[in-house]
Amino acid sequence: GDGELVELQQTSIAQSQNTLIIALAAVCFLLTIATLFAWFSNSRTVKRAEKEFKVIRDLCDQGDSMILAFEERLEKKYQGLLTDLIIDTKKEVADIKEISRLVDICTQNKSDEELSPKVKEQIDKMVHKLQRTPEETRSVLDYFLMAFGASDLGEKIKLYTKAIELSPDFDDAYFNRARAYLDKKEYDQAIENFDKVIEINPGAAWGYLNRSAVFIQKEEYNPAIKDIIKSIEIDPDNAGSYYKLACAYALKVQKEDALKYLQIAADKGYDKVETVKTDDDLSKLRDDARFTYILRQIEGNAK
Repeated sequence: GDGELVELQQTSIAQSQNTLIIALAAVCFLLTIATLFAWFSNSRTVKRAEKEFKVIRDLCDQGDSMILAFEERLEKKYQGLLTDLIIDTKKEVADIKEISRLVDICTQNKSDEELSPKVKEQIDKMVHKLQRTPEETRSVLDYFLMAFGASDLGEKIKLYTKAIELSPDFDDAYFNRARAYLDKKEYDQAIENFDKVIEINPGAAWGYLNRSAVFIQKEEYNPAIKDIIKSIEIDPDNAGSYYKLACAYALKVQKEDALKYLQIAADKGYDKVETVKTDDDLSKLRDDARFTYILRQIEGNAK
């Protein structure tokens, strides 16, 4: 009778409630799985990208073609990911150093006019955003990127100094500050900063190689040669280092040594033909038949 009807209604309600609970649990489970999958996929993408960046960075000294190839890949595949990595300014210094090197790869040895428009636009946007942040909230990476994007050399030096104050062992900040001093022709300050780079990272061939450029500007060829030789001891396969050593010996008017190391550079695959043809450092070598022979080899490397 009525009792049975009530009991059936209660049973039906209970079943409906159970079904709803199960459905909600299933939705929550699926959302959790989707979130975990998205996080895992993004984490793997970031790790894969960072690994790829590191490989390309390590190969970057092989020539401008590698840098150009990297830029194309960055624009097509990882431009947004790079922005995400840089915007996360809470990273540890080790991560910041990787990011700063990545930025360097995109812009290495290029003026603002030579940069890919997309890379330049991305850097400008990040710098503009950071300039609007309160000074007391800025991180090491904030100051580094602001310095990187600054056009005035004095402002660059000021901002790199801020980054160094927050992270005294940040060798990339010392390196870039040294380059700014070099561009200002303040050679002693440039050497002091390269000294610090080498002190922090004595296994970095690029520290010695870049300090040698300052000594060459000062026409102090012996310490320049010593630095280049040290960079070769650390990285004996870098053809560009042998080329720089040839230039240093040519400037010192040691023709035989200059031709010797220019030949080694060619043997190592050096392929910057226009540089060899036009570099004033090599002017005293161009009337030698051996120079012509080496130049032909370098032209062959470039093909």
